[in-house]
Amino acid sequence: MSVSHLGGNRRNRLVPDSRVRIAIQSRDRCVAVEVFLMRALTRRHLQAFGALPRSASVANARLRKLFDAGFVRRAFVPRGAYSTEAVYVIGRAAIAEIVAETGMSASEVQRLAGKGVPAFLEHCILCAEVREICQRFKPEAKWLSEVECRHEFSLRSARGTEQFIFKPDGALLSIEAEASVCFFEIDRGCVGIRQFEHACRTYARYFASSALQTHYESRRGLAACVTTGGERRIRHLMQAAERANLPMRFATFQELRCLGPDAPIWRLNGLSEPHGLDVEVQR
Repeated sequence: MSVSHLGGNRRNRLVPDSRVRIAIQSRDRCVAVEVFLMRALTRRHLQAFGALPRSASVANARLRKLFDAGFVRRAFVPRGAYSTEAVYVIGRAAIAEIVAETGMSASEVQRLAGKGVPAFLEHCILCAEVREICQRFKPEAKWLSEVECRHEFSLRSARGTEQFIFKPDGALLSIEAEASVCFFEIDRGCVGIRQFEHACRTYARYFASSALQTHYESRRGLAACVTTGGERRIRHLMQAAERANLPMRFATFQELRCLGPDAPIWRLNGLSEPHGLDVEVQR
């Protein structure tokens, strides 16, 4: 389906105006880095993370200019029966700024840049929601995105040294001494149980390797899953984690949004009562 410019002075929200030229400001660089690290973000999330002003009209106007200048691209996801929401991913014009800010190579930035696939965008939005909730309840903690957590690690076995890629959806890094780093899997209910079990096995291998101590010093590693499903979905996911020998915590998105990550909402394999996220329990 082709998209054409609308007539008159009204601008098409899907097509950038190539005539627009802007001077990139420090806040624009913050927008680019936030969008890149989270892969895709909405305007309200960019505001919540401090990359855009609180005024919706001012934020929208700046995003429109960045869109016209090729600094960001955007797609629209359904929100209700008759409305949509714009989701932003980085544009080609932002790559040089991101390289300068992150120290990553241009090819790596291009490889990790968000795509406009609807399922991918919905997943990114949910990851951003979890980050926003965690930072609202624990403002002293630091959120690490998938891009920041992602790295390769090796593990020796009877078959020799094997290489794996660890890529959680995000992590919450506590700043207290001898605290923990909690890695999150965000489940929208559309991932197969076998695929989830494979991810759990990668978590278990990661915790068994020296990579955790190398990257996060003496912190304890925790694994948690937030799902948009209910108790039945949690039971199936918990069984998959149990087969992978991973002590993973589980909570629903609704519980996390209402009560926060430190509340006793987390089910743990083999335990009957829920606990707080960072509570050490005897199994």
